[in-house]
Amino acid sequence: MIFFLKFSAHYIKRFPRFLITLNLLITLLAPTFAFGQYLCKEGDCENGIGEKIVINSSAYMKGRFEQGVLKEGDVLFPNGDLFQGKFENNKLAEGKKTFKDGKRLEGKFFENVLIKGKITYKDGTSNFIELNRHR
Repeated sequence: MIFFLKFSAHYIKRFPRFLITLNLLITLLAPTFAFGQYLCKEGDCENGIGEKIVINSSAYMKGRFEQGVLKEGDVLFPNGDLFQGKFENNKLAEGKKTFKDGKRLEGKFFENVLIKGKITYKDGTSNFIELNRHR
């Protein structure tokens, strides 16, 4: 089935105004961490060791930065989760995720998902995991 939408001139003239209003609402109402509004608190946050904080939040990134991107260190999220280790493409590649509830994932990650390593639960029990990645 093919559907065709027909817009009247009335709606077409108002559409740019709608986009501007929508953008303004998102900017004002959305939490700042959603847009990655970081501020370098100390050190060299471009090409060195430093700490970036998220404006109006307890979240932060600290460690070794290259071209403003964290390559190795710690990331604390607003919900209390902590990622520690090596990062690739702004995602944890190898290291440890500690969740606010106490669960911990350690090992190698792909797209922030543990693919090889150990899961430790709140009660202290743990399991080893190895997932096959298909491309």
